[in-house]
Amino acid sequence: EAYPEHAAIQSGGGVCSHVQLWNRSCRIADCLGGVAQGEIVAVHVSKSIDLVAALLGCWMRGLVFLPIDPELPEERKQFYLNDAQPRLILSPSGESCFGVSGIQIPSAGKSSFTPLLLTEEDPAYLIYSSGSTGVPKGVLVGHRGLVWVLAQQIDMLALSCFDRCLWLLSMQFDASISDVGVALLSGACLVIDERGTLSERLHRHQISYVDLPPALLKVHRPNDFPKSLHTILIGGEICPHAAIDVHRKYRTIILVYGPTEATICSSMIKYDQMNIGPSQSIGFPLKGVSYSIHNNELWIGGVTLAIGYFNRPQLADKWVTTDGNRYFRTGDLVTACETGEYRFVGRLDRQCKLHGKLIAPEEIEVAFLQCTSATRSYVCKHDEMLFAFVQCASGNCYRSFAEQLGERLPPWMIPRRGMVCPRFPLLPSGKIDVQELRSLIATISVADFWCHLFSTVLAKEVDPYSDFFTMGGDSIAALSLLSLAQQKGYRLSLEVFKANPTPKALSQLDGFHPVAETVDELSQWVEQQSPFIGDGVDPGPCGNVYLTGATGFLGGKVLALLCDKGLQPRILVRAPNVALARMRIPEKYRDCVDICIGDLCDEHAVLQFMDAGKGVLFHCAASTSLGQSLVEMAGVNVLACNKLFNTSEVRVVYASTLAIFLLSDMPRKVLLEEQISLPLQTRIFGGYAQSKWIAEQLAWQRKAIICRFGLLTDQHQVPSADWFCFFIRGLVTIGGYPVANSEALQIDITPLDYAARSFVEIGLHPDASGAYHIAAPKSISLLEVVAALSILGHSVAPLSKQEFTQRVREKSTIFAVQVVDLAFAARSDNDTYRHLDMFLASGVRFDDSRAYRLRKERAVEASVKGILPVLKRILESV
Repeated sequence: EAYPEHAAIQSGGGVCSHVQLWNRSCRIADCLGGVAQGEIVAVHVSKSIDLVAALLGCWMRGLVFLPIDPELPEERKQFYLNDAQPRLILSPSGESCFGVSGIQIPSAGKSSFTPLLLTEEDPAYLIYSSGSTGVPKGVLVGHRGLVWVLAQQIDMLALSCFDRCLWLLSMQFDASISDVGVALLSGACLVIDERGTLSERLHRHQISYVDLPPALLKVHRPNDFPKSLHTILIGGEICPHAAIDVHRKYRTIILVYGPTEATICSSMIKYDQMNIGPSQSIGFPLKGVSYSIHNNELWIGGVTLAIGYFNRPQLADKWVTTDGNRYFRTGDLVTACETGEYRFVGRLDRQCKLHGKLIAPEEIEVAFLQCTSATRSYVCKHDEMLFAFVQCASGNCYRSFAEQLGERLPPWMIPRRGMVCPRFPLLPSGKIDVQELRSLIATISVADFWCHLFSTVLAKEVDPYSDFFTMGGDSIAALSLLSLAQQKGYRLSLEVFKANPTPKALSQLDGFHPVAETVDELSQWVEQQSPFIGDGVDPGPCGNVYLTGATGFLGGKVLALLCDKGLQPRILVRAPNVALARMRIPEKYRDCVDICIGDLCDEHAVLQFMDAGKGVLFHCAASTSLGQSLVEMAGVNVLACNKLFNTSEVRVVYASTLAIFLLSDMPRKVLLEEQISLPLQTRIFGGYAQSKWIAEQLAWQRKAIICRFGLLTDQHQVPSADWFCFFIRGLVTIGGYPVANSEALQIDITPLDYAARSFVEIGLHPDASGAYHIAAPKSISLLEVVAALSILGHSVAPLSKQEFTQRVREKSTIFAVQVVDLAFAARSDNDTYRHLDMFLASGVRFDDSRAYRLRKERAVEASVKGILPVLKRILESV
């Protein structure tokens, strides 16, 4: 009535106005005249104007809407229809389906039908979600909660009749009810377009609002989206705080939380330029919604609660009534904040959220047991995807099981990666040894890309679902594939390739991690952060001593030195409580530290950590993964620095890295100066080096002391996941190295003791300022490393390229071998792998004159004799 001629839905080349949509819905309601009010009607229609009209037409008749996505496997459709027993099934063809009578959606036209008057207690829709009992469970949702939620969402989103809303999600999920509802009830236009990438669709239609799964938000940069996009809603799973922090500076981010059983969402929180909030937040409860915590589990009550589970009496205990109020037991573990919002901690059961969808692994495991020759299965979430183990004695490959699963489950429930085992490891009780089973995941080698490139490299016919590695591809072939892709303009990292090893998966990606970004591009990050950076402070008496990364490789050594000087450092430790945090500290120093509990990505934790007043901060903590993008690493390596550096009256001593220069395409100099800066067009490779460069610029603005470290090694301890350690183990496993590249590989080894001692003494020195290089002045060659391994009894022989390739292929499933392979590949000019080369010190000496003048000490140059205890410790620690 308010906007009759405004566009309600745009789909393909067609536009449907609000009055046309109303008439279309009335026509559909007319054809449902034989169905009694309150009965269920299934709608078997793809995302379209007809689907929305069918939804409204059902409600005009007082009927319960049951969506059946045509893309679902036939077995899944049959289950829904057998379980719900709908009165009719609406479809474009009108065909009956699995015993349910069909009715055809009528053609467009006017209708004199008058919608029935509904009450708050009338059911609106029946929607199915994954079930921990092994079968899906239907949730029956009423009109009262639906209207209540949509009204508050529209208010929070600030939508108007001028907005354009992209409908991205499937109607199989209740979030789509929100997508449709907020657009139509605000007078906005709902846009349906399945063509191209997300970025292309947003730009093509000048979208102003979109509902995204967090997984899509975190792989996009703000400039991937059009300026018209003013609001993004995310929900369904916890979103990385760093991704929210990046995007909120450009547009409003609304995070919603709530199970299907509470009607779409039960709490919301707004993030914008003025508000970042704590990490893991699930927001503030909606009006009319009450949250109650029982043994750390969240119970939801209030007007938005669903009517209940459909035909599932065994799940009745999920709904409880206490003190006259009805609640739903979510199974989510949460904590309440003083601000009134709530934070997600974990789950009571094995259910997990993935790309906005709640999934019960038990249901997938039951489906596996229906496959030929499978005798046992276990499914878990790993690295933001589902991973499956299948016990089978016949030697079937995982792909065959995944194909069978596709006949029973929807695509989002099929594990993209898996392993077939002849038998599962068991505990003495006979149960699966889950810990040992999950430890096998690291041995799986996977990748990704397009059909024609697959065929070119593998010399085989492939289909869109062909897995590169199960088709015979190895790490060498993967390098060839990525090189060909880059020549065609696709800069694809090995990490993205491994996570998406089929042409189908690659074709669905909206973007790839960038291989490199220029200093000019990275400077935008600095500009976004720099207004919040505090001023430098006069050194003076150090007062309090703050330390981050105290349980890490460098930080642990720094902690010991500070304590041995009689200082009592205040440390930030990520742990559930102080008692467990104290266990992570060496026993000798547990009574010498002041422990704060928290995460560097949590602004509240950082403020509490730094509230003791004037002092000196030794900032060692950092994420060092070489396989992550800048956005993924920004939380710890950039945003945490912004929060820490913003504290006044604290002298900052920042642990940086020589990688910011060595992992760039700057011209190689004989001497790398301590006060060096990079030209604007210099490219820096990989999220690690990029994030550390940005943080260093913030440190310069803060007038901090910057210590750049080389490759840290120690003869007494080994880092848990260190690239150099894997490289040494891989060399020994292969028993050789490619002689053609042997002279090019140099390693800038720096003793950990010297590095930590320099860091502490420079940080406490009253005259210290600017940047210092903490590294051995000369690198050690690969041939010297090989000589040392020989002394230790490990023969590592020079090999031809063909011999080396053959040995790598024979052991291609071993991660350490893959590291060696990539280390030599990174020596080439192929930028795709440049960020994996931590040995780029070839021909470079490190200027440490400022550090030497201040401390009168230099690192001992690496030698065959000196490196022996380091290599011995690495090989013994396997």
